[in-house]
Amino acid sequence: MRLVLILLFSICFSCTFFQQKKLDSNTILDNELQTFQWDQVDQYPTFETCQEGFDFEQNKSCFESTISAYVTKVLNSESITPMLTQNDTLKIKFLVSKTGVVSITILDSQNYSDAVTTSIGEALRESLEELPLLFPAIKRSQQVQSEFQLPIILKVN
Repeated sequence: MRLVLILLFSICFSCTFFQQKKLDSNTILDNELQTFQWDQVDQYPTFETCQEGFDFEQNKSCFESTISAYVTKVLNSESITPMLTQNDTLKIKFLVSKTGVVSITILDSQNYSDAVTTSIGEALRESLEELPLLFPAIKRSQQVQSEFQLPIILKVN
């Protein structure tokens, strides 16, 4: 009889041990947002000239070197070189859209006038059309808009 009572008692009250706690969707979302790194992408924007299968750092390096090469080409052009009369650092912010379109959002210079900076900006914007095909950045398997800052050090000889 005791055995039956113990068995009946354990069956009735042990069910709470097998119940799973249900998490509220807001709790799951809050936990996910706390671990989500908003300022990092899983894959940098990729030019078609860069090899597939690069790891993150190689992909980043290829992206930066391709952009730098095009900016350097523009700054070394005959129309821009005469304007560059003193050493400076240009800070250029590029925006890469979800569709892979590159645009310049900010061009900042400490030593050059607004007119010179505007001329450089126009030349750079025109040269963006010469860039190879660009695939946007990837975050969690989704194409995302991304912004990058590229400092260019100008040394005048």
